[in-house]
Amino acid sequence: MSWIGNGKIRLPVFEVVETMPEFPNGGMGAMMEFLSKNIRYPVNAQKNGTQGRVTVQFIVNTDGSISNIGILREVDPELDGEAVRVISAMPKWKPG
Repeated sequence: MSWIGNGKIRLPVFEVVETMPEFPNGGMGAMMEFLSKNIRYPVNAQKNGTQGRVTVQFIVNTDGSISNIGILREVDPELDGEAVRVISAMPKWKPG
């Protein structure tokens, strides 16, 4: 377990839980559909032929909201930004 917070308030982050959080209305398949419908490939990245897979991490809060989005593997600033934008736009998850 790790902790997040600003010093005044510290909250535990559980990395292993009995029930993992689930994307609403279909789990992993629904999440992949959401991503494919909502990712907008940056125009400059298309023009420059920039491609790759951005790896992100995030926390699913107890209310199902997403927070602490971080890039684990960068590709390009525009692609990285698009990944964060799409993750930020996700609906609330079913928390674990």
